[in-house]
Amino acid sequence: MDGIKKMKLVLNRFMIIETGLSFFLLSFCFADGQVDEDAMFSDTQTVVDNAKILSVFPASEEGKISFGISGDINGGTDFTLMREEDDNELELFLLGNVFLDGRLSNGYKAFGNVESRYFSRNGEWNIAARELFFDLHYENKIYFRIGKQVLQWGRCYLWNPTDLINAEKLTFEKRIGYRDGVYGLRIHQPFGTEWNWYAFIHTGKRVESDEIAGAFKLETLIGNTEFSVSVWDKKHAQTVYGADFSTRICKIDVSGEISTSHGWNADMMEEKNGILFIEKKDDGWFTRASLNLGKQFDFNDQNDKISVAGEYFYNQAGYGENIFRDKKMYLYQTPVMVESMPISVYSGDKKTFFLLNHLFEMNYYSRHYGALFISVKEFFTSSHTLNLNCLSNLDDGSAMISLGLDYININDWNMSLIYYCYAGPSDCEYTFLRPAGMMHLVIGVKF
Repeated sequence: MDGIKKMKLVLNRFMIIETGLSFFLLSFCFADGQVDEDAMFSDTQTVVDNAKILSVFPASEEGKISFGISGDINGGTDFTLMREEDDNELELFLLGNVFLDGRLSNGYKAFGNVESRYFSRNGEWNIAARELFFDLHYENKIYFRIGKQVLQWGRCYLWNPTDLINAEKLTFEKRIGYRDGVYGLRIHQPFGTEWNWYAFIHTGKRVESDEIAGAFKLETLIGNTEFSVSVWDKKHAQTVYGADFSTRICKIDVSGEISTSHGWNADMMEEKNGILFIEKKDDGWFTRASLNLGKQFDFNDQNDKISVAGEYFYNQAGYGENIFRDKKMYLYQTPVMVESMPISVYSGDKKTFFLLNHLFEMNYYSRHYGALFISVKEFFTSSHTLNLNCLSNLDDGSAMISLGLDYININDWNMSLIYYCYAGPSDCEYTFLRPAGMMHLVIGVKF
């Protein structure tokens, strides 16, 4: 039996090596010696701004109506190497996005991003409109965007504590597909080149009073520093105040964000006299803050060849203890349901109560986090980019590490190969359920 397990482990490692070599050779086969200087090489960004998508469509002549269509198709696989070799998983996926862009008269615009995806795990096709909005303006002085949209709200790379609008947060692991938008109305009014104010009314799908939320931001430019203050509010929720900035100091790009509220809007697990329960904290001020430092380096007569960025995140509302290591038994004030059974659980450890109540949010569970992003462009050829990233929970010592190689050519073919490693002590944020490693391979084309 031990010999069989060792053989399976060798075969799994061979599959990972073979996948990497195949990617390496394929990327050279596609390379044609030409390079698009404006191509966006994959970096630590985990979401594509729709402004970049819109920019590929030519502007229509004033008074004329035009319509454009573009998109991308991506296929790939995730091979997950579990700590128990018998549980290794292989999943295939296929993803397609169609971008629809209409340039109407008077400078009005319409945009849609329709996404179709298939995962072999459940064998189902899903189709959804990630974004669908209209851009309007009043005499080119006030600009409106109405519909389902993803907002660029926040300045840091991974953590945006001022962003309480978008439904999906940025992720460390490469996202499959695009972020889902939120329904609402965005208003923007510039005052010259130094002042801007933004407002967003989040209506929800059904435009019900309990779903409506609002956010306001005032932004100014002072020298080479952009600074803004913001406020977010919703019925039956604590008002959240925020501020952010970005500047350049001694050739180092510096950006930061901070948000604070009197009381916390999310459910928290609490324990008293051996009983676990859920409550929202409404006493005291709770603060979140992030700081990002980035710098580009020249190497071998190439400008800005190496990019390095580090980011720190402070989450005051995070848990100060390691919930996953607490093996004591507690009574549950309210029983939790095990959906796969289904049965009700009236007692157990903290981890069971925490997970079954859906209180766990990765990268926001503890109080202190750090991340490092390193990118080397033109690594093998002008079409290759090497990425080495690390994300760590500084409280429990666990971490995610990724090593990736991206390829894109002038014909809009692209490939991405990333290996993720989950390291650190057992029963911590990135190790309690995470596999030993995962290989992520994507091949795609834009049209």
